[in-house]
Amino acid sequence: MRSRNVRRGSLTLVAAGLLLVVPLANAWAAGFDSVSSVSPSRLPPGSANADLVMNGTFLFPPTFSFSPATGIIINSTTSGPGSNYTVNVTIAANAATGSRDVIVTDVGGSSTCTKCFTVTPPPTVSSISPSTLAAGGDPATYTITGTGFLPNATVLISNNASNAITIGAATVGGGGTTISVPLNAASTTVLGARNVTVMNDDNQSGTCSGCLLISPPPHAVAFFPAQRGAGLTGQVIDIVGAGFTHGTSIAFSGSGITVKSPISFLSSTNLQATIDIAGGAALGARDVTFTNSDNGGHSVCTGCFSVTGPTSVAITTPSTVNGAAVATFSQPVNGVSSSNSFVRFTGHSYNLATTITCADPDGFQTSCSTGFVKTASLRPTSLITPGQHYTVFIAATGTPHITDFGGLTVAQASQDFRGGLFQQGEGAATTFTWRVVKTSSAFGGSYVVDHVAGASASYRFTGSSIIWYTNIGPNYGIADLYVDGVLRATANSYSSSTHYRAAFTVSGFAYGKHTLTVRARGAKGSSHGTGTDVAVDAFRSGSSIISSPGLSYTWGVVKASSASAGAYSWSDEGGSTASFTFRGTQVEWDTVLGPQMGRARVYIDGVLKLSADNYSGTTTYGVAKIFSGLSDAVHTVKIVVLGTHRSSSHGSFVAVDRWVVT
Repeated sequence: MRSRNVRRGSLTLVAAGLLLVVPLANAWAAGFDSVSSVSPSRLPPGSANADLVMNGTFLFPPTFSFSPATGIIINSTTSGPGSNYTVNVTIAANAATGSRDVIVTDVGGSSTCTKCFTVTPPPTVSSISPSTLAAGGDPATYTITGTGFLPNATVLISNNASNAITIGAATVGGGGTTISVPLNAASTTVLGARNVTVMNDDNQSGTCSGCLLISPPPHAVAFFPAQRGAGLTGQVIDIVGAGFTHGTSIAFSGSGITVKSPISFLSSTNLQATIDIAGGAALGARDVTFTNSDNGGHSVCTGCFSVTGPTSVAITTPSTVNGAAVATFSQPVNGVSSSNSFVRFTGHSYNLATTITCADPDGFQTSCSTGFVKTASLRPTSLITPGQHYTVFIAATGTPHITDFGGLTVAQASQDFRGGLFQQGEGAATTFTWRVVKTSSAFGGSYVVDHVAGASASYRFTGSSIIWYTNIGPNYGIADLYVDGVLRATANSYSSSTHYRAAFTVSGFAYGKHTLTVRARGAKGSSHGTGTDVAVDAFRSGSSIISSPGLSYTWGVVKASSASAGAYSWSDEGGSTASFTFRGTQVEWDTVLGPQMGRARVYIDGVLKLSADNYSGTTTYGVAKIFSGLSDAVHTVKIVVLGTHRSSSHGSFVAVDRWVVT
């Protein structure tokens, strides 16, 4: 129970057995009640029916007011437990912001709690720095700039219901004008612009719309080129990827690679960097780190770039007369051409006519000048002469250069070789002819003929069909006709009477360059036939008749396991020939002796060297006819079949098994 008594010169208070006498002058001047704090100590404009708890000392029923009072209406005052009162207020929406004094008045007077309450403005957010947050990047601290940030303010990011963006504790500084807050975005965060909101503990907030951009971290998907050679400077590298900015930096793992400033920003998906590579830089793959300076994150492209060393060249020389020299590069190159890769006679300065084909590391044909060349095959257009001395040059000194995929010029490599010293008689090194028969009945006044199984005559032409002119008669047999190695027809040349200029047409293939091969089957065309001859007189392609066609021939081939390569060539047609061109001081003709073998003459450079009779009562393989004492020069040995034999022989065949050059 409280009571108050008033006397003239003093005021006597009696409360709970306590007697207090206070001079009246002092009581009215100071008042007995006081406010020490207000909770909450701030409210925003527009707050309606908000309760403020007045904490302090209250001996008598107080009344409360604010100074300045404009814009604040006190709706009610309620005493609370202990030393506080609850004041319900409404703050006008247009109330001036700023600090207010709280005045408490009682019977003894009034007292003031200076600036105990504040009408607070809402916070404003003007910017966030950096303005980019990389999805999947490292955590980073961001600075939000604005006004009116209260000590317990929190930060919100729009479209973050999944909490893909982690927001750390905010620290207010700068007198409520800055907030430092850690942010981190998961790699799954949706990209795009986000709003940044600051929420004060009085439930007022401010938002900066679209101030924060969620971007992918910078990352590369391709380098062009992806390798450069040690010692090269000023190398321009195009980088394709995503998330690049004007402030993206690049760093290579290891030492020896210097990135020149500035890096050219072409687009968010394309950078261009210029680098210097030290001559002593370690060879091999390097990691490349990309970092965005505006806190847009970073990424590492593992092993995306390589430092390469010099390219070595291994040269394989031809093993056959129509083979190719093959250069294999230790790493891919380009710029291969006939100007820097060629074949010469050893010691000579002119290049042989050569066809160059190139293949990539997977073995597919590619451009020699601009492709990714792993191998280059140099094939002379003319046959390689057995025993001849040649030199293969790759990346010969001069221009244009061969450059490897690291940008280094390939050093010259060369390899001497000698045309194969061992050549099979039935191989490409031997030039054969058939017997020539002169007659005015043929288109060109003569035709060629053979009868042995496997003997062939081939003719190259252009067209989609061809007519073969031949002879038919009792002594003629069966021939198979091939176009580009594919059997197209079979011709039976048997007739009961002899006729010239008989025509057989072969067609059914596309227009273009083709080779027709007429191959004797060694079989009669009829049981009434008297022989197996096959003749070639002329050809017609289009409207023209070629009466003296240029032909390439083979003799018949006999399979024999005792022969040098399991087979040998033979003929018994008088006048047919087998020629072999070589360089050396000695040549060896390996032949076969036997009961069917006949006579031949051997010429070297047109000079008769031997008249041979290869008859023997038993078959003998690998019989060597050696011709030595020749000058070290190019020679041609020619074997002419005579078509005759001794009386004890069963045939006139002459065989060519192998040639050996010394």
